[in-house]
Amino acid sequence: MTIGAQDLVDRIASHAMATGLFDRVNQHEPKSKPGRGLTCAVWIDRIEPARGRSGLTATDARVVFNVRVYTSMLQQPQDAIDPNVMDAMDQLFAAYTSDFQLGDETRFIDVLGMTQGHPMFCQSGYINIDNMVFRVLTATVPVIVSNAWAQSP
Repeated sequence: MTIGAQDLVDRIASHAMATGLFDRVNQHEPKSKPGRGLTCAVWIDRIEPARGRSGLTATDARVVFNVRVYTSMLQQPQDAIDPNVMDAMDQLFAAYTSDFQLGDETRFIDVLGMTQGHPMFCQSGYINIDNMVFRVLTATVPVIVSNAWAQSP
């Protein structure tokens, strides 16, 4: 029993890759500035027991990912910056909602927050990387993994 870390990261990132919207999709938070087009990055936020879902023999895990869409604030027209990142996140939300089981019946995206945590959502902001400002939307994508850890009596 494990959470299958690499497979989870791959599956979350694969939805971004499949949209065809992004110049690059990273499976880590960027350490240097992305390019001028749309960039998507996926990385782990936290891992915790999934309250209200675990049984007496195994604990379900709640694995929360950050999925961030980046674009440069130096683009023209500036009025298109927010609609572009919003459209990208809209397509990601549609992909995560339509494939919420991530190809496996033992795990699913907790779209509505049924495990006493936040549902899937995103927050806007700005990030300065290498002296360049990016407009970002950062999604919180919680994934439930059934029977991740065995319990012993």
